[in-house]
Amino acid sequence: MGAIEFRRRIDSLCHRFVPAGDVDGLPVWKREDLDLWLVRHSREGWVVVDAAGTVLGRPSSVLPSSQADLPPQGEWVSKRAGSGYVYDLAFVQPST
Repeated sequence: MGAIEFRRRIDSLCHRFVPAGDVDGLPVWKREDLDLWLVRHSREGWVVVDAAGTVLGRPSSVLPSSQADLPPQGEWVSKRAGSGYVYDLAFVQPST
């Protein structure tokens, strides 16, 4: 599985998450520059969390019960340090 990018809609800032193993048979990704993780939570579905497990981002229109074994592409929302943003999640094809 390749990397995942979150591109912020307001200014196109891009955050890259790289593969970081798996938990309970599902892949996880770690943001390259911070201790933030993209994981599948048992109740919340796919989320971005900090090291303490605080949810900072989630898909905006795909309910956890409708999510598959990979994070849903498309619109995600985040909230951190009092600011909220909309991002687009996209899978990055590995270089050959």
